[in-house]
Amino acid sequence: MRNKIYASVYWKEQCFGLSAETLVDKAVELKCVGGMVGEPAKPTNFICLLLKMLQIQPDKDIIIEFIRNEDYKYVRLLGEDCGKQRQRPGEQPAPPIAAVAGEQQQQRKSMHRQWQTATAKHTSQQQQLLRGSITMCSSWNGHEENSSGPSLSGQQ
Repeated sequence: MRNKIYASVYWKEQCFGLSAETLVDKAVELKCVGGMVGEPAKPTNFICLLLKMLQIQPDKDIIIEFIRNEDYKYVRLLGEDCGKQRQRPGEQPAPPIAAVAGEQQQQRKSMHRQWQTATAKHTSQQQQLLRGSITMCSSWNGHEENSSGPSLSGQQ
C-alpha cells in the first residue's frame, strides 16, 4: 500500500516536502476520508496525508491540536488516526488524547441534549399554532367546534 501511495500524483505533487505546519493547510482542504479507492486501488488524499503525518511524527501537542479542531472534521479525524497509529500494541491512549476525546464527547452530549430540548419546544409551539389555525379556520367557515371534535358524519 505504501508503494501505491508513493506512486500517486497527490503524494508527488502535494505531500513532498510538507512540514507539520504546512500539513495543516493540506488537511483543511480534505473533502473525504478513506484508504484505497477504485479498481486500481488509488490512495485517497486522506491516506496520503496520514502517511506523511506518520513520517513527520509531530509532537503530541500538534496531534492534540488536530483532535481539538472543531471547524474541520477531517483534520480531527487525521489527528485521531495518527494518534492511534502511534500507539504501541496493548498501550492505553495517551492521557492528553484520551482527555481531549472524553472532553469532546461530553461537549457533543451536551449539544445533543440542547438540540433535543429546542426541538421539543419547537414541536410544542408548532402544535399550538396548528391548533390555533384549525380553530380559526373552523370559526371562519361558520362552523362551531363541539367538545368532542369535528363530526365525521357531516351532521352537527
